[in-house]
Parts: sequence; structure tokens; C-alpha cells
Amino acid sequence: MDSAVGDAIMKDPIAVAPPSLSQRLKSLTQRQQEVLDLLLDGFTNPAIARRLSISIHTVKAHRSKVMSRMQASSFAMLIGMTQGLSMKSTITLHLTEKQPSVTIVGFSPRRRQTLARSLRACYFSTTSVANGQELDAAWEIESTDIAIVSPELDADNEDGWQLAQRILMHSDVGVILLSQRGCSSEDRLRGLKMGADAFFSPPLHMKELCAVIVNLGRRLRK
Repeated sequence: MDSAVGDAIMKDPIAVAPPSLSQRLKSLTQRQQEVLDLLLDGFTNPAIARRLSISIHTVKAHRSKVMSRMQASSFAMLIGMTQGLSMKSTITLHLTEKQPSVTIVGFSPRRRQTLARSLRACYFSTTSVANGQELDAAWEIESTDIAIVSPELDADNEDGWQLAQRILMHSDVGVILLSQRGCSSEDRLRGLKMGADAFFSPPLHMKELCAVIVNLGRRLRK
């Protein structure tokens, strides 16, 4: 090796080997990690401020530091870089297992896209459809292990509750109900009584959802 190159590597190893995503994540302070986790869970700046009992100005300052340390030029880039990385630890111990496949049903197109991207980052084979009719067409080709259904789905012929009930009655597919808005204890109880395997409502913690999918997939394979 040329001595000048060797000296450059010794003096500035980062220039030759940029820090990995995990190294950048570890460089965050505890408070910055807390802010990042809440951002990934969908919290707004005011909501983060209330949760951590700090000012919105302080939240913005931490957010800026996170962007800088993670070397992200935009918030969208930050989400893409870190969301999968932070959630992959949830299923690291299970990578030798076949991961369950998931179909997302309902929600807005943008929400379906965001959920699908997050789940694929955790190695789940994921498809998404708008309603029960599209689900039937997709499952005629290939079914999946788990369906994530929005109870707020409001289709002309079948709402989210009815679709979830139909899946549970006529298949062995696991069903996770994911509300898009705050739900009452009666709604949650209704979902669990009909046989849903889990019920989530905002704010959604993706790491918890991924853990439920892993556990449900393992149980369905028995």
C-alpha cells in the first residue's frame, strides 16, 4: 500500500469507512433516541413535547441533531434509513424462521404504502388492497398468513368489521385489527370477542406490531 494512502487511512479512517447506520444510531444521546423512537411511531412535535415534558423548541432542536448525526438530508430519508433498522431488532432472533406473509386491507393509499414499507423492512412479505373485493381477488392467486384490517373500512358491500368476521369464519388466517383513530374499550372488546388476534389503535408502535406478527406467525405454523 502506498505510504501516503496508509497515512491518510490512519489519520482519517471515517473518510475511508463511513459509519454504518447502527453506528450512527448508537451515536445519539438517550434523549435523541427517545425523540427518534416517537417520530418513528408517528408522534408530532407537540405530542413528543407533551410525552417527554419538554418544549416544542427543544423537540425541534433534538430532531435537528438527530438528522445531522444520522446524516439524513430530509425527514423522509431519516424514516427510510432508521425505521427498518430500529424494528429489525424485534425479529433478529427469528430470522432462521420463515417469516409470516401479511395483507393490509383498507386505509388510505398513502397509509397502506407506509405500512407496507415498514413491514417489508422487517422482512415480512407484504401486499395491500383497498377492500374485501380486492382481497378476494388477491387471495385467489395466493393467500397470506395474516390480514391487517382497518375496522373503519367503509365499503359499499362490506365494512371492516364484517370483513374481519368473514376472514375469521372462513379461513385460518390470523387477523389484526388496526384502528385509524382512537377507539373505545367497547370497540376493542368487540374485536377480540369476534376472534381477532390483536387490536391496535393510535399511536401505533411499529416494533410492537412487528413482534405480534412474529408471535402470531409462529402460532399459526403449529
